[in-house]
Amino acid sequence: MALWDAIQNTTTLNAASWSRVLNKRSADTFLKKSPLVRMIWGDSVNEATTPFDSQWTNTRVVDGGRDEIELRGDAMTVSYVTTQTTSNSNNYAANDFGSAQFDLSHFHVTAQVGVEEMTFIHGDAAKFDYFDRKAQHILDSLFHKLATEFHATGDQARGSLGSWRLAIDVNDNVSTYLGIQRAAAANANLRGIVDSAGTAVTIARLEAAMNSVTANNGMTDLIVCGAANFGVIQSLVESANQYQFTQKDSPWVKWGGRWITVSGVPVALDGYCSATNIGCFDSTSWLVVLNKSGVQASELIRDVTKQSVYALPVDMYAAIVTDMPRVNARLVTN
Repeated sequence: MALWDAIQNTTTLNAASWSRVLNKRSADTFLKKSPLVRMIWGDSVNEATTPFDSQWTNTRVVDGGRDEIELRGDAMTVSYVTTQTTSNSNNYAANDFGSAQFDLSHFHVTAQVGVEEMTFIHGDAAKFDYFDRKAQHILDSLFHKLATEFHATGDQARGSLGSWRLAIDVNDNVSTYLGIQRAAAANANLRGIVDSAGTAVTIARLEAAMNSVTANNGMTDLIVCGAANFGVIQSLVESANQYQFTQKDSPWVKWGGRWITVSGVPVALDGYCSATNIGCFDSTSWLVVLNKSGVQASELIRDVTKQSVYALPVDMYAAIVTDMPRVNARLVTN
């Protein structure tokens, strides 16, 4: 087995074996744990490929650790030509586009593989099971870090995965997103929609947020919240005889979490979401950016600080950004 061989002979081939398993399992792990990633990738998911193969919807695979997007704001002015001498209007404005460069976040984890532990595992099947569970633990740990950061308040950077809250809200933490200063009135259309009432969630508040998104030429296709708000919404739709589990709706049939619907839009329970924040997303405005190296495992290295342990360093570069914050909304609850 590759793992057992790697312990006895640490080669690049064995590192590649680790990487192949990690990359294959990464898609299933992220899809079943993140409702937004599930919606972003949608039906483009192909079990024969991985997101690092550059074939999935709203996913860009890059060579290095830096990328660039154009934030979309206001629509350009389209005029009629009534005479040949009609004055022309320059359509460039700060509200139209905002070019933004950003670093991909560099994630690292070092897993430990115990020689003694493997010594007492007999048979190839048992060794593979250990190998498989270790790989899954690595991916679960990476996802935990990504999800925690995505629901926090940081901007996208090498040492910070950009949060959806900051992407939407100019007043949450800092006023810049991907280096663009949005506090200025000239950049007003590069901001998202915010209902900062701080009161209990209601169906009316959710629908008002979705209507605002539609007015900005977007379409809310996912609402995400934590357990407390999810319970309130459940009670609201149940009392209104609107309670419905959308167990068979694509692309949600393969997602492992819980959701209900409000006005036909899935409301997903995400345990990483802040207790006082609800996100209303237009998933078509979001982009997953990955380095083509994928979830990259290095060679197994003897950990000289331990008596009988090998270290397995694992790295991944990723970013989740939106090029149109104005078609996403955030509700603040109590």
